[in-house]
Amino acid sequence: MTATSARINPADYLPDYVSPAQVKGLLGNVDIWRDSWGIPHVRGGTFQDAFAGLGFAQAQDRLWQMEALLRRGTGRYAEWLGARAVAGDVITRQMNGEAASRRDYALLGDEAKAMLVAYARGVNAFIALRRWPVEYKILGCEPTTWEPWHSIAVMRQIGFLMGSVWWKLWRAAALPIVGADNIAKLRFDDGGSDLLCVPPGVEGKRLAAALADLKPGITALLATAQEQMGAELDGGSNNWAISAALTSTGRPIVAGDPHRVLEMPNMYAQAHLACDEFDVIGLTVPGVPGFPHFGHTSDVAWCVTHAFVDIHDLYVEQFDAGAHHYRFQDQMLPATHRSETIKVRDGKDVTIDVVETQHGPVIAGDPTKGPALALKSVQFAVPDSSFDCMVRMLRAKSVEQLYEATRGFGMMDHNVVAGDTSGKIGHRVRALVPKRPRSNGWLPVPGWTGEHEWDGMVLFEDMPHVIAPDKGMIVTANNRVVAPEREPYLSTDPMPPHRTRRIWLRLNELKRPSPE
Repeated sequence: MTATSARINPADYLPDYVSPAQVKGLLGNVDIWRDSWGIPHVRGGTFQDAFAGLGFAQAQDRLWQMEALLRRGTGRYAEWLGARAVAGDVITRQMNGEAASRRDYALLGDEAKAMLVAYARGVNAFIALRRWPVEYKILGCEPTTWEPWHSIAVMRQIGFLMGSVWWKLWRAAALPIVGADNIAKLRFDDGGSDLLCVPPGVEGKRLAAALADLKPGITALLATAQEQMGAELDGGSNNWAISAALTSTGRPIVAGDPHRVLEMPNMYAQAHLACDEFDVIGLTVPGVPGFPHFGHTSDVAWCVTHAFVDIHDLYVEQFDAGAHHYRFQDQMLPATHRSETIKVRDGKDVTIDVVETQHGPVIAGDPTKGPALALKSVQFAVPDSSFDCMVRMLRAKSVEQLYEATRGFGMMDHNVVAGDTSGKIGHRVRALVPKRPRSNGWLPVPGWTGEHEWDGMVLFEDMPHVIAPDKGMIVTANNRVVAPEREPYLSTDPMPPHRTRRIWLRLNELKRPSPE
């Protein structure tokens, strides 16, 4: 312990949970009560006041975490952590997370904007009390003023590039080692058949690559060395539901287990939020209003797992000298260059040249020296209205209404499993997935042929969903959602189904279970 840290008394930086606070702009009084576990119970008359109270309560508990997520989501984390955070800031600046979040806020409806404005009002009311977490003292800085679009950047960051992009990079890095004949073997596989989410519990055949479609991309990749980027392979999530007809209570049972990596602080924060329009308990994301992943009202409950549908594509781009132009079909199109400067704590600023094509920013390789990889991701390239869904979800009275409320939710791809007080259970893949050839799913594809372009998004009505399945049970555990030959193309790389099989086995052993 240094002499400086020895003088810091952490108790001096704990929030005051007792004294009343003045919050400008409230329509009425907001009550925040904490139970014996410290979980906040927030009530306001209007949904705006309720969300202001949630912002205040979350800032009391997690302000430093909230700003850390914001900085990671906008490429400003190295200002706090120094050189070790530069690599993460570089990829975030390349993807331009701040611009995407500002864009999405501008496109939201009035209700979602009111929610985000109210939440920011509550966060800033706590900041104004100047009793900040001890981390700010250690860093020698003050909290940034919370803006409404900041919550979008935080939500975007917690699912940052999860899923298919890492498998494609992994296979690309392995391609020179194992060769084209073996590359199709590099996928999650437990050696058995697949087990599908929709229809629930149906066996499916294994997916095989159509390598002939990938020949141009394979040839380009073999000609140039690729930087290897690691994948996060730990974790995995399970959820399941049993319909009311099979339980002892006459109500469905819904269970969600997110399997997130153990963190301090955790990426979730439990809360209870109520107003004249809704009353909901669940897991919030610090920095984000609403209950996007886990929650229940008096009528409907929901939980999620990662669906592992394919929402990221990598393109091998061919550039001229100096990367001023890139090839597309029979043309050389102008590439754009954007300079980004990353401030580094206790170090020199880092300035990067972000090169972009019509597919997205270059994230691997030096385009001034040869081919490079550009990333096109739904999380950044496609305008997103997920926050329009947040309030609608809390007003849902049934599984059907809950799923309709999620129309347009695209921040992350999830299996949303739900149940309601009428006894129904359901499953829907909540995601925006581009319509494009299924050959895009295996490796980076050639960006110059025009054969791997996106043609809009898969329609909401065409996304996998089921309500009141015949078996009366639903299980998802990151396994394949639907048969691989189903159109439109959705995914290449789900997790193997051994966890799914185990859950089905255990559920089938139950005899009219209760929650206990």
